[in-house]
Amino acid sequence: MTRTVSAWVTSDDEYLGSAGPFAVDVPWWSEVGPVVGWLEGLLGVPVLVLRLLDVQGARAGGTVM
Repeated sequence: MTRTVSAWVTSDDEYLGSAGPFAVDVPWWSEVGPVVGWLEGLLGVPVLVLRLLDVQGARAGGTVM
C-alpha cells in the first residue's frame, strides 16, 4: 500500500510553489520521514513538515496534502 503526497513549499512567509503528487511506500499519513527524504532530494535543501492540510482516504494509504 502506498500513499500519494503533494507538498506546498514555503520559505519564511513566502509561498514558493508546490511539489508532487508523488508516491511514498509508507502508507501511514502521520509518517513524514519518506516525504521529507523525497523533498530534500528534489529541492536540495533541508525540509520540515509543519502540518498536514488534507487527507483523502483512511489512516493508511490515500492522498495527503
